[in-house]
Amino acid sequence: MVRALAAASGHSVGVADHPVRAGTLDGVLIPGTISAAGRLGRIRREAHETGATGVEIAEAIAAADGGRVAFRGVVTSYSCGVVDGFTRGGLELRDASGARYAIDIQNEFILARLDGEVEACVPDLITVIDEAGDPVLNPDIRIGSTLTVLVLPAPEPWRSEAGLAVFGPRAFGYDVDWTDTQT
Repeated sequence: MVRALAAASGHSVGVADHPVRAGTLDGVLIPGTISAAGRLGRIRREAHETGATGVEIAEAIAAADGGRVAFRGVVTSYSCGVVDGFTRGGLELRDASGARYAIDIQNEFILARLDGEVEACVPDLITVIDEAGDPVLNPDIRIGSTLTVLVLPAPEPWRSEAGLAVFGPRAFGYDVDWTDTQT
């Protein structure tokens, strides 16, 4: 219902949360998620305060969370539009060697390919940051900007068979299996 309202209103509708009783959340929420977000935000802020570059900030975040810096390049193409209430599209980056890194978008960064080969996908978190180390949301991507792609591992519940059924690449229509070698 909210997605339909968002699409009909030009995306000026948002949802803060869904009301549920606290007991319902037992076994549903992933413990430590908010603390992890705060920890990574602190790492980013502290690195930024020391004058670290976007790549250095990405490396610090990756090291702290078991992830990796996947690619750094210039945006050569970008397209996005609203389809059935979702922001869908993609972007492509190229580095100095000519390597091509393409990311598919469905509200979030869903699947990444390096020179045509799947390199990362949901449920792992594909994050894009700019040269200052600030996160870049898909509406803010600009052709010609230099971006760094960071891949962080999904929490364990999303890596399970049940988690992958809900939030793996096949749930988004990709004929691809997620493997933990992608992080």
